[in-house]
Amino acid sequence: MHDGNIETRVSFREINRLALPAILAGIAEPLLSLADTAIIGQLGSTEQGAVGMAASFYTLLIWVFSQSKTAISALTSRRLGEGRLTETAGLIPQAVGLVIGIGIFLALVTRWFPQPIFRLYQAEGAVLDIATEYYLIRAWGFPFTLATFLLFGVFRGIQNTSWAMKISLVGAVINLGLDLLLVFGWDPIVPALGVAGAAWASLIAQVVMLGLTLYFFRRKVQLKLRFIGKWDPLLSTMIQMSSNLILRALALNVAFYFGTRLATGYGEAALAAYTIGVNIWLFSSFFIDGYSGAGNAISGRLIGAGAVSTLRRLGIDLMRSNLVVGTALGLCYLIAYPWMASFFSTDEAVIDLFNGVFWLILLAQPVNALAFTFDGLFKGLGRTALLRNVLMGSSLLVFLPLVYLLDAAGLALAGIWWSFFAWMTARAIPLVWIFFKDYQSS
Repeated sequence: MHDGNIETRVSFREINRLALPAILAGIAEPLLSLADTAIIGQLGSTEQGAVGMAASFYTLLIWVFSQSKTAISALTSRRLGEGRLTETAGLIPQAVGLVIGIGIFLALVTRWFPQPIFRLYQAEGAVLDIATEYYLIRAWGFPFTLATFLLFGVFRGIQNTSWAMKISLVGAVINLGLDLLLVFGWDPIVPALGVAGAAWASLIAQVVMLGLTLYFFRRKVQLKLRFIGKWDPLLSTMIQMSSNLILRALALNVAFYFGTRLATGYGEAALAAYTIGVNIWLFSSFFIDGYSGAGNAISGRLIGAGAVSTLRRLGIDLMRSNLVVGTALGLCYLIAYPWMASFFSTDEAVIDLFNGVFWLILLAQPVNALAFTFDGLFKGLGRTALLRNVLMGSSLLVFLPLVYLLDAAGLALAGIWWSFFAWMTARAIPLVWIFFKDYQSS
């Protein structure tokens, strides 16, 4: 492949045009989780830990089964670069129908046995009951969320991230407002629903977001959601790519599952402190992932046009930008260190445990920036088998042995976060090396 008449460097203006809305769209979901964590924390550490556990499981399944978003984004952006975007007209409606069916299946199946699921996290007693109450409501959101994310992938593939940003921010505002209203009530009009209120707030926000997504697609996108009976050949490609990414997501969530399981075994205060840390980690990840999203959108277009030199330059520019973002986040957290824990909890035991490990989350931000930058680039390039292998290797060969070794050494929560740090390092290094080896300037 060689560069044709395409620009030799993607301008920062174009990168920021895609990255900044992607950042705002990406942090909307973790902001919702942070808001839920803070609001539920006012009910008590038991409720906070239980909701955090149930929400983590819900997020796990969303991460695993929303990989079609990345696959359809890569296919769409590559066809855009090749000048063949209309070839995706049959793919998109069939993909929407597929993910809605998967969402309904997930909702029905997991609602049959939520308690055995949460017992795998070592939940018992009140924690188990509260987690089950929350999840039985929240599970109905699967088809709405999966369909929304898939169409977000289409938007990204046609080089637009602003629509997803607007939809996500509206969803965040609705969720936060309903959280406050339904959790604590508005006497005498609205009764206080507690944990159930938080679940209903999230579900309603997800329904509204899908409605808005369909509105934007219908009004803004030239391609139409018209179902065609004939199986689209691109759907097979999307399923294959999605399957690799699903295995990757399962491996990713192995780390979060065992981290949550060990934290649960350390007691309710430790679980609450771990929940706060995970939500901050996820917020940071989605924030950093904005520039990765730009790489996802642009890299597919560049490889479709044969612009390898431009692609390599894009990788360098995105790496530098994300390192600045990751370092800045770490510095902001350092400044906020004395007050961060008390914002989420009033329990002194939770605050002390969180403050003892928060510095590890700060330390990881630049490493996370490297990993997410090249994750995004390789997703856009459609190299899903590579991403699967790197994630499975880092989870099974680095995180799992280390987290149990450090648990046996008595490091408790610190051991979990040291393991996450090593896990992200093992993800970043191979991707950086392979990118610059495989995409050399001509």
